Parts: sequence; C-alpha cells; structure tokens
Amino acid sequence: MDFLLLGLCLYWLLRRPSGVVLCLLGACFQMLPAAPSGCPQLCRCEGRLLYCEALNLTEAPHNLSGLLGLSLRYNSLSELRAGQFTGLMQLTWLYLDHNHICSVQGDAF
Repeated sequence: MDFLLLGLCLYWLLRRPSGVVLCLLGACFQMLPAAPSGCPQLCRCEGRLLYCEALNLTEAPHNLSGLLGLSLRYNSLSELRAGQFTGLMQLTWLYLDHNHICSVQGDAF
C-alpha cells in the first residue's frame, strides 16, 4: 500500500466509521493487477501515443491495444499480416510511410 493511501486511511479512520470501508476498498484496488503498460524497447511513448520510428523494425510491436496514435515510420515493414492491428479500436492515426510495404492481408485491421 502506498503512503498516500495509508495517510488517507488514517485520516478516515479518525474521522468517521465509514472510513474503514473506504480503506478496505482502497486496499483491494491497490491489489488489482495493473493493465499491461510500458513502452516497447527503443520506442517512445507519450501517453497513449507510440512512436517506433527509424528502428529497422520488420514487424509492429505486440500488445498495442488502447493506443490513440501509432507511428511506425522509417522502418523495414514489408507486410501487414492478418490480426496485426485488430486490437486498436481507439486508434485515430497510423503512420506507415517510408517502409517497404508490398502486401496487406485482408484482416490486418
């Protein structure tokens, strides 16, 4: 449990009985597994935007769900395979220029 949650629990416990319930809920929330996060190695992340540019990639990074923007410019992508971008339901822009794309499979998106 982090210090902020611990401080809030002590404050609530001293102020009112409902603080016990709030502390328990906070502790349970802290124990939930975090959503997979982390920027792919060598890429640059800015919030929900991912920039993997000029890295000589031959395929897109995996586990990209939740992104709003994805830049794979200046890489060595030659094919967009089926299912490669299917988890990107909120994607608003995708940059694939300066690659060597010669094939896009039907269900790539």
